[in-house]
Amino acid sequence: MKTVDYTTYMNDLKSFIQKHNSHDYKVITSDFQNNQYHKSYIFEDGSEFIEINYHEHYETIETTIHNIPVKTHICMVKHEYWSTDDSISKYWYESK
Repeated sequence: MKTVDYTTYMNDLKSFIQKHNSHDYKVITSDFQNNQYHKSYIFEDGSEFIEINYHEHYETIETTIHNIPVKTHICMVKHEYWSTDDSISKYWYESK
């Protein structure tokens, strides 16, 4: 797996769509179960771009703001993706 940023993800998706010369593709999204859902972009030539989106909760962060102790929880979503052209999994994080 390789960590990337959102811009790289969007460029990868755009390049995949352009390579397969199709704006006529199906997107199938699964139900949200076990803190995750799957999304598949399926093209007429049989190629596929696959995403799995996981809701991950990270540990509590403690800090002080204006001399007031603050404790917070950060929820992150991990977006993992790969395709029939490149089976190496890549992922990026988004805060929620």
